[in-house]
Amino acid sequence: MTTLVELFDRSPIENIIGSLALKPDVTVFVGTDVRRMQRALPAYEAILRGRGIKTELLVRSAARSDLESTVAVLDALLDDRSDEPDEVCAVDISGGDETALLAVGAILLVHFFSEIPIVTFSLWLLGCYITSIVVESAFFIKKK
Repeated sequence: MTTLVELFDRSPIENIIGSLALKPDVTVFVGTDVRRMQRALPAYEAILRGRGIKTELLVRSAARSDLESTVAVLDALLDDRSDEPDEVCAVDISGGDETALLAVGAILLVHFFSEIPIVTFSLWLLGCYITSIVVESAFFIKKK
C-alpha cells in the first residue's frame, strides 16, 4: 500500500498534485485548519475519481506554530503508515506552512533520510511537461 502525506496548503493545486502524480492508495492531509481541509475533500475526491484514481483521503490536525506538536503528529503518522514491510510512505513538501516543513526536516534528520521519500512538484515543470505533451501530440497528428 502507498501512502502520501500531504502538507495542506492554501493553494488547492499544491494539495492535489501529489495524489494526481503518485496515485497513492491513501493521501493524508496534515494541516492546522481542519475545517478548511474537510471542506476541500469532496472537491479533491471528485477530481481524483474523475481521473480514475481511487485514493482514500484522510485529515490529521497539527497545532499552528507548534513545532514539537507538529513533529509528534507527523512522526506518529509516518510510524503508523510504515509498519507493514511492503508499505511505501512519501511526504509531499510542495505545500504546507513553515512549521510543517521544518517538522518534516526534523523527522528526516532523526531518521537520517533512511525510509521516508520526500517529493515535491514544481508547477513550472508540470507546465513544461504538459506543454511538451501537447506539442508532441500536435506534431504526431500533423505527421500522419
